[in-house]
Order: sequence, then structure tokens, then C-alpha cells
Amino acid sequence: MPRSLEGVPYVKYILLLRAVERKAKGHVNVADAEANEQRDYLVQFACIFVLCSCIQWALANCICAKYT
Repeated sequence: MPRSLEGVPYVKYILLLRAVERKAKGHVNVADAEANEQRDYLVQFACIFVLCSCIQWALANCICAKYT
């Protein structure tokens, strides 16, 4: 979750709901669940970043191949 969105009440509410849900699934405490939620967002961002980088690389190669 981007730090800029953590101050938005709706986002805090969603994060709290997810943390409580994780606690119900067996996590020791809400802080651990929130940390896991933050990690999940980071992993999702990294995957999207890598995917976009691959698409950009593929498009660049197609354009270079077409004009060379």
C-alpha cells in the first residue's frame, strides 16, 4: 500500500478488515497481519513492475526490428 494512501480513512478501514480477517485465519496478532498485508502489496507492485518492463522491452525490440 503506498504510504500516501494510508491516511485515507477508507483505506485504513479496508486494511483493518483484512488484518482482522488474517487474524481469524490464525495469525498471532493484528500487527503481523498488517505487515503481511503490506508485503502482499509490495509483491503485487513488483510483479506489475516486472510485467510492464517485459512488455516495454518486447515493444522496443519489435520497433527496432521493424526499422532496422
